[in-house]
Amino acid sequence: MQDGSAIAWIRCKIEKWENFIFNSAEDLANYLDDNPEIASGEDLEAVSKFLSTSISKNAEQQLLTEPHIDMEQLGKALSDYSILNAKLYTDETASIGIGQPGTSDFSNFKPLTKKIYILRKCC
Repeated sequence: MQDGSAIAWIRCKIEKWENFIFNSAEDLANYLDDNPEIASGEDLEAVSKFLSTSISKNAEQQLLTEPHIDMEQLGKALSDYSILNAKLYTDETASIGIGQPGTSDFSNFKPLTKKIYILRKCC
């Protein structure tokens, strides 16, 4: 083994993991742009199915089983996101992306929509 080869391998795995998470999160953000209102259990189920498909698509290797999305936790997370969006000032935005804290290059970040409306009662 060469010096540093284990570190290089670990960095490569971390980068692939970060890209997997980011790509799935970006897919979800795009889905929410197109479907900003989650008002029923059927809407939440559609988000869950979409997210499950996205996870499978973005995984480095084909997953052997279908990803399990906890509907209650997904509903709570989307509800929290809706509350966060409501607290943003008109000149503020929220984005997702991969980067280092403290940097100011957000060119590869995906802006999140401010029109998301999740009914707390549905989830």
